[in-house]
Amino acid sequence: MFDRPRYSVSLNGQDYHSDDLNDVMAFIFDWQNLPGPWPSNMPATAALKEELARNLRQSETITAKYELAEGPVAILIKDELFEYAANVRDAARELYGHDSKLDIDEDQPVNMLDHGWEVECWVWVSARSADCEDLDEDADEDNTELAYIAAAEHRYAEFDDRSRASLGDDPGAYVSGFLVVSDDYVQEHTRKQNGKTPNTEEAQGHAAD
Repeated sequence: MFDRPRYSVSLNGQDYHSDDLNDVMAFIFDWQNLPGPWPSNMPATAALKEELARNLRQSETITAKYELAEGPVAILIKDELFEYAANVRDAARELYGHDSKLDIDEDQPVNMLDHGWEVECWVWVSARSADCEDLDEDADEDNTELAYIAAAEHRYAEFDDRSRASLGDDPGAYVSGFLVVSDDYVQEHTRKQNGKTPNTEEAQGHAAD
C-alpha cells in the first residue's frame, strides 16, 4: 500500500527503518547499536518500551535523550503514517462503532496488514462472563486478567496473546481485541469526510460482510 517503511529511527546518528514497531524497539534496545555496552542504569524494560510506543501513538515524532555515564543517548522515532493511522481509527469507528460494547481510543495501536489495517479496540467483559463475580481484594491480579481475556468474545473483534485486560472498580473489565479494516474502506471513509456525512447503515453492512 505504501512504498516506504512506516517507522524511521535515529539512535546517536545511526538510522534504521521498518514497518514493524517491534523491530524498531529491538534496534533501539540492542546494545550493539551503541558506542559501548548498553548502560546498566538504563535497562531495556518492557515499561520503557511501552512508554516509547505509547508516546509514538500520540505524536508523529518523539525524541528522547538520556544523560548516562557512558555519554548521551539521543533517540528520534517518526511514524510516517501517523495521520493516516488516525484516518484508519476513524474508519474503524464508522464501521464498527454502532456496537455499544466496543470502543476505540485515540491512541490505540494501528498495524499494517498486507491488504488493510488492524486496529486495537476495547471490548467490555462482565465479571459474570469471566467467572470473577466473587473475587476478593486479595485475588491475584494476573490470574484475574487472564480470566477476563479468556472470556472475551465479540462478533467482529479477535483476541490473541497480545490481548490485555484493564481492571477497574466496576464488576468487569475491558479487554483489548483487534479489528480488521480494508484499505479500500479507509480510503472510501476519507473521501466521505470531505463534506459528506458518513452512511451508518452502509457501514454496518460492510461490518456484517
